[in-house]
Amino acid sequence: MIRQAKNLGRKIIPAKLFKFGQPIWHGMWSWLAHYYYGKPSDHMVIIGVTGTKGKTSTAHIIYQLLNNLGAPTGLVSTAVIDDGKGEQLNWFRMTQMSGPVTHKLLADMLKAEKKYAVIEVSSEGLAQHRHYGINFDIAVFTNLTPDHVEAHGSFQAYKEAKAILFKAVSKRQETRDKRQINPKVQKTIVANLDSEHGLYYLNFKADKHVTYAIDNASANLVATNIQTTPTGSVFDLSLATCHLSLPGKFNVYNVLAATAVAQSLGFEMGAIATAIDELGPIPGRMEVLQTQPFTVVVDYAHEKASMAALYEAVKSWPHKRIIQVFGATGGVRDKSRRTDLGSLAGKFVDIAIITDEDPFDEDPQAIIHDIADKAAAEGKIIGKNLFRNPDRRGAIAKALSLAEPGDLVLITGKGAEQRIARANGQYENWDDRTVTREVLARPTK
Repeated sequence: MIRQAKNLGRKIIPAKLFKFGQPIWHGMWSWLAHYYYGKPSDHMVIIGVTGTKGKTSTAHIIYQLLNNLGAPTGLVSTAVIDDGKGEQLNWFRMTQMSGPVTHKLLADMLKAEKKYAVIEVSSEGLAQHRHYGINFDIAVFTNLTPDHVEAHGSFQAYKEAKAILFKAVSKRQETRDKRQINPKVQKTIVANLDSEHGLYYLNFKADKHVTYAIDNASANLVATNIQTTPTGSVFDLSLATCHLSLPGKFNVYNVLAATAVAQSLGFEMGAIATAIDELGPIPGRMEVLQTQPFTVVVDYAHEKASMAALYEAVKSWPHKRIIQVFGATGGVRDKSRRTDLGSLAGKFVDIAIITDEDPFDEDPQAIIHDIADKAAAEGKIIGKNLFRNPDRRGAIAKALSLAEPGDLVLITGKGAEQRIARANGQYENWDDRTVTREVLARPTK
């Protein structure tokens, strides 16, 4: 009913007035839901995770790590939700759902006897006050790069929207139930000190401030002697050697953030290192679907920083050619992504296939042509090593048909998302991994 009212309001209310009223609307419903569902976040330890890239993986790793340490934990993230019924793929196609949905999920976790909850938090959700009523105990900052600039109006506005989470940490007191769950729980800010913006978020009031880094020795947690392979990493951390089965240096950062959370809650490093060894894959994040006769990877990378990190991770993997399927989000998302992604792919991959992603109300062909033009400017040639196909299934099929033994196929932009956003508020059911497996299963001619 709330979504129907919102869609109706969008049609009849002028755009500027609608945008102005959204925080009031979302904030009101979120506070009402907080009380309606019995103030669930007052009875659990709540960890919020925000940043430009890595927040979904970091949230999932914190969730896994705490459960591995014996702390019953729920999760609300872009990729996965666990409200006490086990992991389910996020069907909402949103990083941060409305307040009523989130409070309901927290209430379900509480009924399922979860003691902790990890919530991935978006700048848009914070700016619209979808977080109202949630009693956060720990706020985690991963990193910040230009993104969502058009939606927020400027990079500074985007940065300040993220800061709302850190302001929220100090606004509410620890409850008796939280202290009974964990006597060491305190209002805590965890931040990546390798990010140039880390100190900005560390300036907000909290009982504890914990930092992590790879390149800054002054951080509280520093990973050293990092050795990366296509299947994971080995690194030293606080006199313990950690074995991580998730590939990419960026996942070392994500594990550092999770470790900082666990340590702030009183868990010992020896136990944390063992729990890191037991971490499993994250749906749609560097997810390898097959390795023979060629490798196929599905990943959520969808903006400049995350795509660059993905390229950095896979360049050392054994491969002959890299073939990539990707697009860019339409609507109010940052249009500079098209330039960035087209240029990066034009330089890095051997064959680029540009396709639909989440066009919203924009012309999908226009988005595809914008990206392809930038790839062509880097030397790619239409019909030879640059292709345009608005049918995402067809684009995936094209990539797999071109792949030869030893090649690496990257399918990026959607990860484990379950829908494609179309015009007029319509959605198409979708899963890159399912579609790719279906195409791979077809008999070859």
